[in-house]
Amino acid sequence: MVVAILLVVVTVLWLARGALFPFAIAIILAELLHPLVDRVVRLQPWREKFPGFTRIVAILTIYVIAAAAVIGLGFLMIPPLFQESQEFIETVPELYESARVTLEDWGKEYTERIPEELRVQIELSVESGGGIF
Repeated sequence: MVVAILLVVVTVLWLARGALFPFAIAIILAELLHPLVDRVVRLQPWREKFPGFTRIVAILTIYVIAAAAVIGLGFLMIPPLFQESQEFIETVPELYESARVTLEDWGKEYTERIPEELRVQIELSVESGGGIF
């Protein structure tokens, strides 16, 4: 009986994993930030007068600092990323030409090195198996 109940619970949790994922992330973040929030609460001079308010201020302070860090990292990372994207776009024609030449060379090697009968058999096998993928 216990095994059946456990199996049902595990199945329900597995089926609801998409909906439970945000809650799991929230629990992990809360556990990771708890010591930091306690430390910020201890640093506040008005913690004795407004005990409930200090925790809210500490959490908001941590969120503001985290948001500023993410925005700062964005300002540091976006310009090089944009520049790299521009350079990639400029080199796409060269990459395409290089790939085309390489494929042509492989085709020449294929026709030169593999005997005619074997090549025909390979091509027939590829054509007949093409519907699989």
